[in-house]
Order: sequence, then structure tokens, then C-alpha cells
Amino acid sequence: MTYRPRPNPRDTMLDLSTRSLRILTVVALVAYPAGVLLKLAPGQADTAAGFVGGLLKIAALTAMVAVASSTLASIVVGRRREKLDEFQLGLRLSAMSKAYTALSALVGAAAVYAFLAVDLDLPMPATADAWQQLCTGGMLAILILPATFLVWSPAVGGDDIDEEDE
Repeated sequence: MTYRPRPNPRDTMLDLSTRSLRILTVVALVAYPAGVLLKLAPGQADTAAGFVGGLLKIAALTAMVAVASSTLASIVVGRRREKLDEFQLGLRLSAMSKAYTALSALVGAAAVYAFLAVDLDLPMPATADAWQQLCTGGMLAILILPATFLVWSPAVGGDDIDEEDE
């Protein structure tokens, strides 16, 4: 059995298919780092690569907003706990704990990299703009990871046909 919320007609949330939400999460998590790398590459700030990097960052932000405002993410991740049923609470707990684990792994990997970068002369952000892009990417990851794990959960399913309607 897969979970598919029934939207309220008065809601202003996006009712996107599971496949669309999965594509948008991939875009949000891949386009921003790619855009930052293109934008911050040496000598690329005022070239076509810098422009494409800016467009990729905008695409990532747009995808993130679409996922966050979707019916599924809003109902399960964004709603107050007392308004969720047991199945929704289980989905929410699973998505939040996986997001916390992934974020902890990312922060741990970043800390190890920072320690090794000093000793091994690995590249590190040198300008305030580079640090700002890195921190913004981290904040976006914090915001999108719970919805990402929710959308990619096997319980949510990839089909848009309810089993009850068959």
C-alpha cells in the first residue's frame, strides 16, 4: 500500500506527482552545487559558465520551493504533530531521522576534510563569497533533506494510481 494524500480544494499547495517530486529533489540537490562550482571556478565569474552557474542555482532554489510547498511534504513534514495519524507520524519520523543522519555524515565529512586540507594543502574556500555559497548550500540541504527522504520513501510509492480506485 502506498501513501498519497488527498488535498483539500481550498489549499494553495502544489499537488505534484511522486515522480515529479522525485525529479525536483534531484534537481534541488544537484543543481545548486553544480551552479556554485561553475560560478566560483577561477576566471569564470563573468563568463558564460558563470551565467549558467547562476541559472543552475536559481533552478535548484525553484525546485526546492516546489518540493517544500507540495501537498505531500506540507502534510507530513510541515504539519503539527497532533494533526497527523500514526502512519504519517511514522513517515515523518523516518524522514527526519534519515535527514539527521545524512546531515551528520555531511558535517562529519566536512570537518575531516577541513582538518586534512590544512595538512595536505587541499583547496578551501578563500573568499567571503565562497564561504557564503558553501553555507547557503548547507542551509538548503537542511531544508530539503526531510522532504527528500519522504518523497523517496518506498511507502510513498512511485505510482499515482490509488489501489482503492482499481
